[in-house]
Amino acid sequence: MITLGAGVALTVLAAGMLTVAGALVARYRAGNAADSGALAGALFAFDGEVAACAAAGRLVGENGAWLVACAVAGPIVTVSVDVRTSSGLTVHATARAGPVMAG
Repeated sequence: MITLGAGVALTVLAAGMLTVAGALVARYRAGNAADSGALAGALFAFDGEVAACAAAGRLVGENGAWLVACAVAGPIVTVSVDVRTSSGLTVHATARAGPVMAG
């Protein structure tokens, strides 16, 4: 009986660890997708919000994420993305990109 209880406990612990690991991987994927989407959008910021957000959306999708929001304020592009884990959790990330100001 103790062996069965220990086996169940180990199984539950392993499932929990896999869920946490999946969430961590999704967090990094979401961050990378948001960063690359914002950078892609910033390349087209002066062509307007439609062009900038289309470029951001393409790169976000190629990184396995969904574009949730995209905004252009002058040369600055802000992108928000979601990534779903295999366990059904949703991870959110936001990034902003624009020109570097010399100072």
